[in-house]
Amino acid sequence: MSSPQSNVLDFYYLTISLKDMVRSGWKQWNVQRKRLESVAEHIYSTCMLAIAINSEYLSYPINLEKVILMLAVHELEEIFISDITPFDNISPEEKLRRGHEAIRQVLATLTNGYRYEALIHEFDERKTPEAQFAYMCDKLDADLMSLYYDQDLNCTVENATLHLQQNGDIQNLSNNGEYTMGECFYIVEQESCRLDENFSKILEEARWRFIQMRLR
Repeated sequence: MSSPQSNVLDFYYLTISLKDMVRSGWKQWNVQRKRLESVAEHIYSTCMLAIAINSEYLSYPINLEKVILMLAVHELEEIFISDITPFDNISPEEKLRRGHEAIRQVLATLTNGYRYEALIHEFDERKTPEAQFAYMCDKLDADLMSLYYDQDLNCTVENATLHLQQNGDIQNLSNNGEYTMGECFYIVEQESCRLDENFSKILEEARWRFIQMRLR
């Protein structure tokens, strides 16, 4: 029978592998930067967004601690299935199935892992205020990072990998204009309505800031 200290170390050394896993989307967009965001850094950023947004917008009926826990564990599945993006030709249903299978593996090293697994299912179902808030933090972080990378690198569709250029959604976007990666993320977010009014305002403010910086 394993000891508590053994369980802690097994889980710790398993999960820190996400420090070395680069987010797949930035590679697909062929972002030319010496160092790209890791999955672990994405998790950190989503937690910081949750703290800041909860501070500045008091209207959300959420348990922030629960939100932070959701965001802390919501990407652990990628240890075994890697970072699957919408451009990988894997259906949302199949991604969900693989993810739930993988998260069970990751959390099997913890005695109370089932509690965190329940949070993953809640996050994926997006029915509770905490799950909806965490989901929007997750999406907004990717949107903000795409604008951040665009700031100096001007990441365009034509410079993305061939795999991404051949995606139907990206082709439709590029046919309507020469959009950068950040603009594509912004347009998709506006059309999908995944963000509520407050989250959308934050994204709009970020977009405006980066536009002004380019004009200087």
